[in-house]
Amino acid sequence: MSYNSVSDFTLHYNVKEYRELEEVFEIRRSKEGSLPEFHFLLALIGFDNRVRIPLSENIPSTDKYEQHREFSLRTMYDKNQTDMDSYYGIITILDNLEQDYDKVMYDWAFEKTSTNNKSFFELDNIRRFYEYMLGGIGILHKNVFKYDRKYVNIQDALRDIIDNVLNKYSMSNDIEEELIDIDG
Repeated sequence: MSYNSVSDFTLHYNVKEYRELEEVFEIRRSKEGSLPEFHFLLALIGFDNRVRIPLSENIPSTDKYEQHREFSLRTMYDKNQTDMDSYYGIITILDNLEQDYDKVMYDWAFEKTSTNNKSFFELDNIRRFYEYMLGGIGILHKNVFKYDRKYVNIQDALRDIIDNVLNKYSMSNDIEEELIDIDG
């Protein structure tokens, strides 16, 4: 059986915007229970807009609190392996629809560290997912706060964004229900 030797991830790009989105989605208060779905939404938005930011991208902040955001992917991946592998694979498949089916499905979409002897972030599916995730941060932030910061307007903007991107790719409403479970 193949497995992934997972590495943790530190976000250095659009950290302030990311933290504001976390608050809207109540990610931190929910003990990061919906974090995989949130990252998938960001990656799907980044992919949909063809915005892919290199993992090495760093936007320094003057605010010490906003310098970085760390994720224990080792813990999160262990708890959500099936979902996360699916999310990594979906983004890779969508991004390679014009490529050879066998190559995409068997070599790239579900690539593992144990089978390819690469580090976690050297894997094409992982790198691609997180680059699109970074690309989705600014887009989601801009759209969530496009009217103002009032709860009702944020809620309307979230529903529009999530409905649009999930429906466009025929994704499950379970993801939407997991993400839009916020109270006013």
